[in-house]
Amino acid sequence: MARSAKEQLEYYYKNREHINDLRRLRHKEHPERKKAWDRTYHQIHRKEQNERQARWRLKLRKEAILRYGGKCFCCGEDKLEFLAVHHVNGHGREHRKQVGKATSSTFYRWLIKEKRPDISVLCHNCNSSIGFYGYCPHKERR
Repeated sequence: MARSAKEQLEYYYKNREHINDLRRLRHKEHPERKKAWDRTYHQIHRKEQNERQARWRLKLRKEAILRYGGKCFCCGEDKLEFLAVHHVNGHGREHRKQVGKATSSTFYRWLIKEKRPDISVLCHNCNSSIGFYGYCPHKERR
């Protein structure tokens, strides 16, 4: 006799560890089938996966920027869309080489984990001005 959806869910939660162990074992024994299944799943659910990943990256970015003050250190801009991470000593290129092939998610996770004094938040205008000219016009006016 077939189980109802509620019964299936209850069974799963009751036996979740065992079910997941069996699944991992099956994936280990048949990696080609797992790879084919993953590829098919991704093709079918590409849009949902991309949207979920975009939400996750935005959440990480927001969390990282909030951890470093949440607003431009120079002019006080606080709109997330305008904010950027700034390497205070200008060693961003060296840092990226050191970290290696890092994605934005990897970088934001690193920022959240490490509270670095040589990292600050600037708006894109202030960050670009410091990068191109070595100073920010907001600081010059004051």
